[in-house]
Amino acid sequence: MLNPHRFVLHPEKRRQALERSFFHDLLNTAGGLGGLLEALASEAPEDLRPDLEVAQTGFREKDTSRAASVSPAGRKTRRSSA
Repeated sequence: MLNPHRFVLHPEKRRQALERSFFHDLLNTAGGLGGLLEALASEAPEDLRPDLEVAQTGFREKDTSRAASVSPAGRKTRRSSA
């Protein structure tokens, strides 16, 4: 028989796992919005393109700074070699 207490996470580990999952989902959503902005920009009327370009620039800046960011708990994240 399985002991249900055997699989209980320490509260700090649980918080860290939830934090990672939340920010992973947040970055995926932001990436999807960036892709949507790109698609809209290619089909947008001329008068809306400057606004869409400003929004796209903001997404690109966030994406490039993400690799050297600070995690919500204040720990520096390591930049991947990819």
